[in-house]
Order: sequence, then C-alpha cells, then structure tokens
Amino acid sequence: MQYLIFFVHFLHAVAGLHAPAENKQLIILPGSTLLLEGETNVKGFQCGCEGQFPPLPYQVSIEENQALYFSRTRLPIPVRALDCGNRLMNRDLYEALGAPRYPYITITPLEARLLPAKDGWKAVSSLVKISIGGVEKVVQLHALAKQEGQRLWQIKACHDLDMEDFGIQPPAPMGGLIKVDEQITITLDLLIKA
Repeated sequence: MQYLIFFVHFLHAVAGLHAPAENKQLIILPGSTLLLEGETNVKGFQCGCEGQFPPLPYQVSIEENQALYFSRTRLPIPVRALDCGNRLMNRDLYEALGAPRYPYITITPLEARLLPAKDGWKAVSSLVKISIGGVEKVVQLHALAKQEGQRLWQIKACHDLDMEDFGIQPPAPMGGLIKVDEQITITLDLLIKA
C-alpha cells in the first residue's frame, strides 16, 4: 500500500497553500516506500509496494478555519503491486484483499490541518477515506512533512488498521496452521515533487 499518499493533502498543508481551489499534480519519486506490516503466530511479515505511480492530479482549497479541503483527489494503489517476498504469501494477500473484484486500494484525502512544527518537520493531521475490498472508512491520519528542496517534500506516516473493519478475513496460510493478526500497520515514507 505504497502510496497511502494522502500526501497530496499533506503536501499542500505543508507548503502553506492559501488560494482558492485549483487543479495541480504531484509526482511520487523513486525511493519512496509504502509498507504493510503485520504479525502471525509464527513471525512478523512485511509487504512493500512495487512499481511506479503516474502523476497524481489533485484539487485543494483553504477555508477560513485554515483547514485544507480536497476534491477530485485520490490515490489508487494496485493490490497486485504489493509484494511480501513470497509468492504464496502474495497470493493469500491478494485473495484476502479481493484483488480480482477490487484491484485497487484507494486513498482519498478529505481535509488536513497543520500542527506546530518541530525540528524542521511539520506535523499534519488529516482525514482520509480508505477503500479496501469495496469497503470505505474515514480515518484520521497523522503525518510529518519536511521540505527537502524546491517543490520537493518528504512525507512520513504510520497508521494501524484492523482488517476486519474492512470486512477482510485475515489470511490463514498452510490450511490455517498460520494465523495472521487482524491488525496491520501501514507505513509511508514518500518523496514527493509538487
């Protein structure tokens, strides 16, 4: 789930956008990572998102309360771009996430608010809608953002999700001998050019 990339909203929250809604684009650069991490009754696992992402269009506006509001903004993450480093584990993950019927995990930023900055990093609190397997949930996501150059930002975020909240039965590999915990952690470390 590499581009949970509500980063779109993070980016402009961080950049200090003060304008009416306008259409823009951002690019997630190589070297960015998105990980799904979890535990089983045997050991932990980590699945990374592989592949390049096309430029992401977004529209954002700022209101009197200084909150950023997003429209026409979404990040589709191909389920089959997730790689756990094991073919059988990948198959179980794709099946659990409903890849044949729902080939994308979609992250849609709704709003973002800037929090006090510390050590060059700006804290961002945002609401995002996450769609997995056809089930949508709005979650609060906290991120850190730092300007790394002109129009270049690093965004870091980590968020726990319960698979059962999305109607997903955790995979049970090897005929159920291995049990996967329902809680997974999504970790993002993105380099974004706006």
